[in-house]
Amino acid sequence: DEHRVGGFLSLSGYGEGELRGADAVVVRAGLLRRLFAIPPARGVYAGGWVEAGNAWAEAEDPAVDDLQHAVTLAFVVDTAIGPVALAWGRGEGGRDRAYVAVGASF
Repeated sequence: DEHRVGGFLSLSGYGEGELRGADAVVVRAGLLRRLFAIPPARGVYAGGWVEAGNAWAEAEDPAVDDLQHAVTLAFVVDTAIGPVALAWGRGEGGRDRAYVAVGASF
């Protein structure tokens, strides 16, 4: 089985599945803060998070100095169909990605 790392909520500055391997890890820490509510939305949030992770071909290969890093800024509207997010992620080496996500779990 191959694990795919990269994309929204998984090293957001990297392309979808850009990093692949038999073993993978992603760690994310961040904050979403409710700004206000505009009916019918339940809330409008702003926040961001930092991520570290990678994918490796073999379990023996992982090393902390091999971790890739990314930062993400987002605006999220909590709607009846689930969260709708507009986000921007930046990974190492100037990798930038913009996202519109509907129903993503935070």
